[in-house]
Amino acid sequence: MYSSEGRQYEVLFPGAEATLEECARHAKIVVLSNKGLRAIEAAIERFALGPYVSAVLAERPHTPWKPDAGLFDEIQGKVPGVLRDRSLVVGDTEADLRFARNAGLSSCWASYGYGHNARCRAVGFDYLLDQLENLPSVLQDWSVQAGSERAIGRIS
Repeated sequence: MYSSEGRQYEVLFPGAEATLEECARHAKIVVLSNKGLRAIEAAIERFALGPYVSAVLAERPHTPWKPDAGLFDEIQGKVPGVLRDRSLVVGDTEADLRFARNAGLSSCWASYGYGHNARCRAVGFDYLLDQLENLPSVLQDWSVQAGSERAIGRIS
């Protein structure tokens, strides 16, 4: 469906390109989706976001889906230098947050997305992102916390 009909519904959030450009200056961006690989790659190409994305992992035959923690091993295989304690999952659904929790990664819930509020809050997350434009500051806050010896508390 995403490959055929989904395209007509896809739009970028305001400021998305500038936000991704800023984030890519400080971090490697990996797109991890349960949608089909071709649909994700086509959207990245159509919106000219390729320069900001280090890797794309999406639904393929015989591979695990989010929230399977094994996907982090695939990310590490595709993007050298990615470390568990230096990775932040930014997602809008329960599957994203569960993936982060299952893989032992820090998480940031994009509350403006498609996720169900009560279910996402029940899973828990480390950071709350209420609009995309705030992602660089969340990334900065997380980076400072992750680089220190203080533990990141879960928000629930």
